Amino acid sequence: MEAAEENDKSVSTDLKETVQESFNNYQVDCVNFTVLTSDEISTYSEVEVLNQNNYDITTEKTFIFGPLDSRMGSNSKAGLCGTCNKRIDECVGHFGHISLALPVFHAGFLRHTHQVLQTICKACGRLMLSPEMALRYVRRLRKPTTDDLQKQSLHRKILESCKLTRVCPHCREHNASVRKGSGVPLMIKHQVGPSNKNAPDDMSKEFSETFRDARDFNKELQPYAEKASADYNPLEAYELLKRVPPIDRELLGLVRPEQLILFAVPVPPVCIRPTVSMGDRGTREDDLTVAVGQIVEANTALQQQLARGFPRQILEAWEFLQEACARYINSEMSGLPQIKGKMVRSLCTRLKGKEGRFRGNLSGKRVDFSARTVISPDPNVSVEEVVIPEWVAKRMTFPEKVCDANIQRLREAIDRGPEKHPGACCIHTPDGRRKFLGVIKRNMRKQMAESLKTGDMVERHMRDGDIVLFNRQPSLHRLSIMAHRAKVMPGRTFRFNECVCAPYNADFDGDEMNIHLPQTEEARAEAYQLMGVRDGLVTPKSGEVAICATQDFLTGAFLLTQRDVYLSRDKFCQLCCFLSDGLETIDLPPPAILKPCELWTGKQAISVMLRPNRRSKIYVNLEVPEKNYSKKGVSMCPNDGWVLFRNSELLSGNLGKKVLGGAKNGLFFRLIRDCGAQSAIDCMSRIAKLTSRWLMNRGFTIGIDDVNSEYGQGAGRVSVEKQRITEEKYGAVARYIGQYNSGTLENKPGCNAEQTLEALVNGELGRIRDMVGSMCEEKLAFYNKPRIMATCGSKGSPINLCQMMACVGQQNVGGQRIKDGFVNRTLPHFAKGSREPKARGFVANSFYSGLEPPEFFFHTMGGREGLVDTAVKTAETGYMQRRLMKALEDLSLKYDGLNPAKMEGSASKPLDFECSILVNFVVVHVLRPPHRARRSKKVQVAKAPGDLPAMEQKGRVAEPIQRSVQQAQSEQYKLWPLLPHELNQLARPCAERFVEFVTRTQGATDLELEHVKSDVRNFIQSLAGQVAEKRQILSLEVGDTEASAKKARAKWRLEDSLSLMDLGPCPTLQQLDAFLNTCAVKYVQALLMPGEAVGAVAAQSIGEPATQMTLKTFHFAGVASMNVTLGVPRIKEIINAAKGISTPIITCTLQDEYNEVAARIVKGRIERTNLGDVCRYFKEVYDPAYGCFISVKVDLKTVERLQLELKIEDIKIALMDTKNLAGIRLSNNDIDIVTKDKLRVKPPKMTASNKMLYFSLQTLKAALPNAVVKGIPSTKRAVLNKKETGQKVAYSLLVEGYGLREVMGTPGIDPSKTSSNHVVEVEKVLGIEAARRTIMQEIKVTLGAHGIAVDARHIQMLGDCMTSRGAVLGINRFGISRMRTSALMLASFERTTDLVFDAAARARVDPIKGVSECIIMGSTINVGTGLCKVLYDFGHAPSAPSAPVSEPTVGPSSSWKVTQGRAPLLKNWRKRVTFQDETSNKAARVK
Repeated sequence: MEAAEENDKSVSTDLKETVQESFNNYQVDCVNFTVLTSDEISTYSEVEVLNQNNYDITTEKTFIFGPLDSRMGSNSKAGLCGTCNKRIDECVGHFGHISLALPVFHAGFLRHTHQVLQTICKACGRLMLSPEMALRYVRRLRKPTTDDLQKQSLHRKILESCKLTRVCPHCREHNASVRKGSGVPLMIKHQVGPSNKNAPDDMSKEFSETFRDARDFNKELQPYAEKASADYNPLEAYELLKRVPPIDRELLGLVRPEQLILFAVPVPPVCIRPTVSMGDRGTREDDLTVAVGQIVEANTALQQQLARGFPRQILEAWEFLQEACARYINSEMSGLPQIKGKMVRSLCTRLKGKEGRFRGNLSGKRVDFSARTVISPDPNVSVEEVVIPEWVAKRMTFPEKVCDANIQRLREAIDRGPEKHPGACCIHTPDGRRKFLGVIKRNMRKQMAESLKTGDMVERHMRDGDIVLFNRQPSLHRLSIMAHRAKVMPGRTFRFNECVCAPYNADFDGDEMNIHLPQTEEARAEAYQLMGVRDGLVTPKSGEVAICATQDFLTGAFLLTQRDVYLSRDKFCQLCCFLSDGLETIDLPPPAILKPCELWTGKQAISVMLRPNRRSKIYVNLEVPEKNYSKKGVSMCPNDGWVLFRNSELLSGNLGKKVLGGAKNGLFFRLIRDCGAQSAIDCMSRIAKLTSRWLMNRGFTIGIDDVNSEYGQGAGRVSVEKQRITEEKYGAVARYIGQYNSGTLENKPGCNAEQTLEALVNGELGRIRDMVGSMCEEKLAFYNKPRIMATCGSKGSPINLCQMMACVGQQNVGGQRIKDGFVNRTLPHFAKGSREPKARGFVANSFYSGLEPPEFFFHTMGGREGLVDTAVKTAETGYMQRRLMKALEDLSLKYDGLNPAKMEGSASKPLDFECSILVNFVVVHVLRPPHRARRSKKVQVAKAPGDLPAMEQKGRVAEPIQRSVQQAQSEQYKLWPLLPHELNQLARPCAERFVEFVTRTQGATDLELEHVKSDVRNFIQSLAGQVAEKRQILSLEVGDTEASAKKARAKWRLEDSLSLMDLGPCPTLQQLDAFLNTCAVKYVQALLMPGEAVGAVAAQSIGEPATQMTLKTFHFAGVASMNVTLGVPRIKEIINAAKGISTPIITCTLQDEYNEVAARIVKGRIERTNLGDVCRYFKEVYDPAYGCFISVKVDLKTVERLQLELKIEDIKIALMDTKNLAGIRLSNNDIDIVTKDKLRVKPPKMTASNKMLYFSLQTLKAALPNAVVKGIPSTKRAVLNKKETGQKVAYSLLVEGYGLREVMGTPGIDPSKTSSNHVVEVEKVLGIEAARRTIMQEIKVTLGAHGIAVDARHIQMLGDCMTSRGAVLGINRFGISRMRTSALMLASFERTTDLVFDAAARARVDPIKGVSECIIMGSTINVGTGLCKVLYDFGHAPSAPSAPVSEPTVGPSSSWKVTQGRAPLLKNWRKRVTFQDETSNKAARVK
């Protein structure tokens, strides 16, 4: 919030225009891109610009026919438009034009002009494509099933085919290549001169003959003539493009290629290139105005030179005009001379970029009725509320219409005026008059308030209860902007409950947030219903609770629920007032201790908080182990870590993050699922008030003594244990170093001795911090403040305790210990070659004890890596989020069978029904017996049960299973636990009823619900097994067969049923019916509604967690030597569909996985083995008898040890491969086998001259060690991974590199269990479905490695999007352009001007259906509430025959079909609807 003076007058002068709600019957249906001809440009123009000067110095007025001619609009507030005679705020401006003396190349269409000239014959103008091929392409283009994306692909194929053709198939004329002028912009050259070696001699000679006279006159022109080529000027290009026949234009995708040449330049209105007044120094003109003046100047100079008739001067003036026009269109064009000192803001510059028209003014806009200031916490407000400063509330107004219900309140507001809150600022009367209250005296306000009547509009101040949109940037997901209720209070900051920090990712260290006040009742209703905090409690990313208790609330709840917290009556009643603000009815529970005085526990306060009085119907049953659970005794845990709720009563456990956090088995998730979102919000607000106020009275502070391990109870225990653990690990490290020095250290798979040592030492030293941290939690005193916070989950972790009190631990850079910065040592403080912990970055001191200088230096090295990673990650994740949103924004759920709408032009693919389940509310129920106290005690004797009652054939729509009234009242239905045999009998019919109910309520019969049916059936059958086990425990008749069930019914007793239910889930028929009915209703409620933007939610759910990924180094499958790229770089590789990735790894399963010898043989077949790896030496031999050669000695022991299956003949064959020796070609005679382990390799004959002999021998010697003699050349190495499975050791192979096809075909590999993490390679080898699965699996693994949970449906949506076109498309500018054809959507993403020019050249039509297009054009988005279309009959006059629908025209008389915004409904409406033009006032007629 910017500082401003709080005076009364400023309130009335800062008013914004009131939002007028009016129904507009006109809406843009489509946008046609085209290239205007010179005649059309002059037609739309109001004036031709002929004068380069702007102002007349004598009169200080604009020149007529100048760049600022008043007929193009006024450039001052006082002036009037010369065309429409309106002021600058009313006139939208008018175009002018400049008629060029000679045509020029259009800077935006130069690429298209160049492509056309490349593909057509320069003699006949026909496309260089045979008639047969042309006819084939025409048929494919005209095929009805060919969509726009396929047409674009065909145009590219035609272009590539014509480029390679040199002889015209029509006139047999030879054509040379056509290139752009190097270093000179806007010049096209036809290389027919001698410099083109591919051109025929007769063509080159004929072209050279044209320079004969010039060469004879000046002999120095000879070298220039040999380099010359034919230049196409715009006139020649225009004549050639005009000759292209219509059939060839269709093949090229261009309507009129000759229109790409510029004959007239449109001049934009003055209002978009305003003049800036510089005071006494005159004015400063816009860059476009200056560019227009330069074009006029160049055009005038060219006209003068044409009149004089000097060719050289004409060409220079023509080139100057060409540059001026190019700078006007695109000043950043390569090769264009730039003006020193500044960059000209041309037309293209104003369109592209973040601040350009598309992204800065069309896709996103600045708004009124918004405010921004610093945020601060306030636990006393509700979770749904936000505190608005009164200063802001007096300036944020809402137009409220006067009615009988609010007239008195608005009269009082008018009386207060704009100075006092809650007041009003302005009155709008139905006749259009506005009365500003800020300039009216107090007594006049009273008269105006008395004269207020129904129908008037009052702009009142924001008041309590108003709906405001609260937003924090960056808005990475849907929950970054939510609707809150305003609470106006004094102050200068926005204040809200700390529970809502998580979805906004907000903290209170100076963050600023925005509020927006909706200006219509419809907007308020939509904001509250769709964007409210109630709908943001659960994040769609993973279904976890996003808004939950945090920090101080967790600490307070943890301390309040300790066993030793007892409260007297006055203290307990004070707590009850804390949680309710004294405004709720509280039923005081009986005290836990009666004598010697009445005392209540803190757990009872939590119970009252959940269920304040008997009228509350909130019953919570929950069992969760907290972090301090000792895994002993369940409810009788010594640490009181087992949290048990029964009917909203806390019986045991200390509340912490697992219960009050966002977990799916936590308290708030249960409340949302079972009692509704409002119950969870009320509970959250109560617990915030209760814990913060109680903790404030109790006191909870942290000081330096709390991080001193030698202070307080248990002093010294932490230091002793830390010393013991450190010495133990130091000893292990010393043993590893000793083994390394003696050469007895066993290498890890794929590692040498040094790598193995570093991996072992780093692991041992890294475990010190974890062990000491766990020890701190055990040894520290219970009331140590950091320990309390770490235990309850409010802040910190055991590692933080360790670093503060015990030791900071090992510092790593790039996942490894500190490397040498000096010669053989990290710092000069240590001995050379030292590998001890202290010399490699281990910090033994704590932050409390202080770091030594070397330790501090190492610590800064580790911290710097994290800072750099955070800075780099922010920019990369933001760009990745934008790309994901652009690719997936148009995917939404439609009405046709719950299938998401695929993007326009893509292959529609039915989505699994499971994908339409709302991630927020996945129902997971556990049957619990009712509390024993709630059971009926009146029933002492009951009759033996009979057969199970039958289900009603037709249940109500509200529930799938319905019983008759008599059955529902029977004792057997309510009291008798079902037998295992009965549960097995009920499994199938219950599952069928469940599926039938879901199908009936959704109104569709083609849903795939077989998996749902099997899940319900399997659950009931598993429940039968559990009941059988419990009956055996109580020595009852099992009842799992029909005969056993009859015996069990005969022996039935009520006491046995109660005892059976106490053991766990043993449902009665009533409970089973209620459970299935509840599950079915919640399952239906969890289905997404049509219009849900599933694509945008999926993109947000993947992009938003990427910002949380920290810098970590992971080892693949636990193999120390094989690092795998994870985090943001890996996500980028996947969504970019990169052809080359940093760590390609192929995971192989062996056919004989328990045989080590067989595993090593297979490893030798795959791993790339160079000749240098298996040779003893390479010697140069100069022998007079045999000549010069390289003697190669093979180490057979190494070959045998590596199980390579390699012979000397195989080596000879490998050396004869040209690719193996860096291009050196060896023949069979160049390689001689001397013995079974020795070779002679001679230099190739073609280089065996005396002069080059030595050099060729050295080249051969350098290439031989790198020659691949065994394995797959595309692989780098293979690592044998061991995994102990019981007493056996299983072996698997990890191959680093490419070559999935070769690896799968290697003998000994199981191809069905072999996979790669390289998506593109999987697509080539296994197909598109395998690539889709790989994308999903790799994203899941990458997110899971960082502990981020994202629902599989979002990842599946991304995989479907990337593979829906039959090929893996990256989420980048190239992939998105192959997914969508909308020019506006693509232009709002990247390459704005290129795409707009391409759409105009190809005369594309944008249907305005996607999200980006609708936002740009101001149309209703066909997602969410915009999906439903309603037809409204405006007319009340009798219907008349409708006029025939004409072609779309421009203006208010366009047909309803073209302009009506609800047109998409008509395409699917079965009845034919016709409408007259709006001006005819005719009603709709249905035929």
